[in-house]
Amino acid sequence: MIYVGAKNNTATQIADVIGKDKSRQEIIQYYSQVIKNYSTKDSDSVKPADTKTRKRLHSFDNNEESVNIIIANKLFVSNDTSFLPEFEEIMKNEYGAAEPEKLNFGDKKASAKEINNFVCEATKGVIKQIITPEDINSDMVAAIINAVYFQGFWEEPFQNRRKRKFHSNPVRKIDMMTTSPKDGDWNYRAGKEWTALGIPYKSRKTWMFIVLPEKKNGLSDLLEKMDVELFKDVTTWQKSGKLGVTIPVIKTTTQLELPACLKKLGITDAFNNTCDLTNMFVGCRQYEIGKAIHKAVITVDETGTVAAAATASFPQARCAPGFFDADHPFLYFITTSESAESITPKDILFVGTFC
Repeated sequence: MIYVGAKNNTATQIADVIGKDKSRQEIIQYYSQVIKNYSTKDSDSVKPADTKTRKRLHSFDNNEESVNIIIANKLFVSNDTSFLPEFEEIMKNEYGAAEPEKLNFGDKKASAKEINNFVCEATKGVIKQIITPEDINSDMVAAIINAVYFQGFWEEPFQNRRKRKFHSNPVRKIDMMTTSPKDGDWNYRAGKEWTALGIPYKSRKTWMFIVLPEKKNGLSDLLEKMDVELFKDVTTWQKSGKLGVTIPVIKTTTQLELPACLKKLGITDAFNNTCDLTNMFVGCRQYEIGKAIHKAVITVDETGTVAAAATASFPQARCAPGFFDADHPFLYFITTSESAESITPKDILFVGTFC
């Protein structure tokens, strides 16, 4: 969304990260299509994310998809500032953003409440707060909010939740759960220093992959080596066969100040006085992005996964064949595929580590 309003070197730097060698129109259309492909049409029909409700839904839900994704975008702008009509049109038509809401950023408490109310509603209460009054100052002219909510039910529910050792630093006891693929048709891959398990949601068009390092302290090395080829290796189809599976019950919350992360990727102009947002605002006043926050919450339990993200501009050294025991830090990601017959990822919805 920031890219649409950026111009010159600011736009070039962003494009190099989110769509290298693609034209402005190609980048806009790609992300527009992602939103249109994955957004659940009737978001009001998506039930809240508490465990009891989802267990009940998992038992009775015959929906072929059994996966709900909500992507919500919202623009807030100060009373004395206006977006360009062209920018507003793209936000509305391509990214589904409603008409911008005027805010008095001088009233920090009221402004934070409005923004947080939107995020809370969009993520079905999973993320209740992304911004505090202290994050707002009187120089702010706009807040550009993107919220994503994902709810998916496992094809084969987990069970037997109990406390077990998880070999983090320090070692701690956490809730773990077990299951076994009924027909042995999950995805199982083994590399030299890792094993990976692909767990299908009910639709089999959405999968969660867990990549487990061989060494209990090997996550950092795995992340350093993670590239396109390793990703392809992990997600290549290989039938698991009968397999005992133990994974943690996951509930993590992560909040990042994005400028530091994005600067490492080469997006620097957006956060200093060379920032060019002349495709966004009316007038010739100089603007820059003062704060960018990303917050993600992910819950993985017996019934499936609930994940939400919001951005304002989650006793063996190696898994032996027949058993996958995720009892030490690992990488995970949620992907979609073109059809239930193919596991090949079309898009990555969420990526995270569990430590």
